[in-house]
Amino acid sequence: DWKYMKETNYAWWTERISSAFKLYDILRIDHFRGFDRFYSIPASHVNARHGEWVDGPKFDLFKDKLDLKIVAEDLGVIDDGVITLMRQTQYPGMKIMEFAFDGYDQNEHKPTNVPANSIIYTGTHDNNTVEGWYKGISPETKFYCDEYLKKYLVEKNCNYWDPINWRFINTIWASKANIAIVQMQDLLGIGEEGR
Repeated sequence: DWKYMKETNYAWWTERISSAFKLYDILRIDHFRGFDRFYSIPASHVNARHGEWVDGPKFDLFKDKLDLKIVAEDLGVIDDGVITLMRQTQYPGMKIMEFAFDGYDQNEHKPTNVPANSIIYTGTHDNNTVEGWYKGISPETKFYCDEYLKKYLVEKNCNYWDPINWRFINTIWASKANIAIVQMQDLLGIGEEGR
């Protein structure tokens, strides 16, 4: 209950974050949107039909944690409240290359749209490997992906004719994002079996 946590000045979260920084240099907080609002379902209910959206602690939880190296997992349905929270904290968000090729020019995951205060990934543990993803997409998506990568890599003076995993890797390395992360299975060019 956020009201109780507020009364304790978010002691549980503060201790959890502090403990994590004893082990890690950077902390990624998953499902960051839940700190703005989250869907609450009574434990006694057998399904989610009678849940409701409830306000989270919003910026109040993070106002004394702005100097920490926190990454906000801002994937999924992101509304104005989450956008405001991201702007207030200035935590970098996540961009995923495999999400970039829906044909929408303003797609936030396209490297040309990725701001510097971001972490860009080829994919994450929730996604297929780049090789597996590429083999499974439609011919239309593959064409769009190939054409986008060709244009992007030529503009950055990178080799376009590399295998797809290296085209993704070179693309994220050439992006404006401050940090680029490549999963080992993508570095090695492993297919879906490496997921």
